[in-house]
Amino acid sequence: SEELCKGFLTPFDPLFEKIEGKIWGFLCDDSWAKAKAAVEWCIEHGLVQQGYTILTEALVGEMCIWAGFDDVYDRSNREFSSELLVMTARGVPGEKWKGALKNRKSLGIELQKKGGEKFIELAKIYESISKARNDINHCGCRENASDETSLATGLQKNFEKAALAVNDLRRSGVFTGE
Repeated sequence: SEELCKGFLTPFDPLFEKIEGKIWGFLCDDSWAKAKAAVEWCIEHGLVQQGYTILTEALVGEMCIWAGFDDVYDRSNREFSSELLVMTARGVPGEKWKGALKNRKSLGIELQKKGGEKFIELAKIYESISKARNDINHCGCRENASDETSLATGLQKNFEKAALAVNDLRRSGVFTGE
């Protein structure tokens, strides 16, 4: 693309370089890296609801990959992954799990053990992100709903924490991405 655009409209080269810099994160094959680029873009442009949604779904997708699921878009795989994160955050033991998580209890426990404290930390971040997303999606009609300012600053903080947690789990070799 650089060879195609360079010199084509020379006065626009700085603009093309700026555009390329803004979309660079979307051009890789790693779904987590793409999601991070999208959340950063949402934060930069004040798209708080979209940022929370992308971050939530990206963490579920990452969990599906870590679980070894071939289809990260399959509803039952995503339900399992989301429920595992929530139950882990809340410290609910395996014998009390229900639904998709109960049906794959041994896999869930294996992933918890494999991830250890770093996984628990990520699960707590996920639960915080999910709560904020629900506050937005229910228009604040919830008990102790967050206000607009705390939702916006919370997105930035939770994004930073989630990115660190995922990167820590990947670097440790416990879980790997695509």
